[in-house]
Amino acid sequence: MARLRTIVKVLEHRIDEHGNFLNKEGEIVNSNDAEIVEVMYYLLHWGLTYTILTDREQNYPVTYTVGICQHLSNNTIKLFTPDLLTVVGTEDPK
Repeated sequence: MARLRTIVKVLEHRIDEHGNFLNKEGEIVNSNDAEIVEVMYYLLHWGLTYTILTDREQNYPVTYTVGICQHLSNNTIKLFTPDLLTVVGTEDPK
């Protein structure tokens, strides 16, 4: 039996191929005015990533969980925190 990949939905700003933010009419705008669209990804795996938070006195390493996702149509790999992912279902069996 084949394993079916999980499909998740992410709300993202609409962008063009050059990384410019777009509104509903397709015009280049700043991020605050960009259209929000649903984008579908395969959830490949869960992982950990980290960052360094800095205050006036010290640096703090912080580790957090991310979903490693692959765009359904262009195969781009991106990381998302779990609160940004909504499980839609699984792919259709072939």
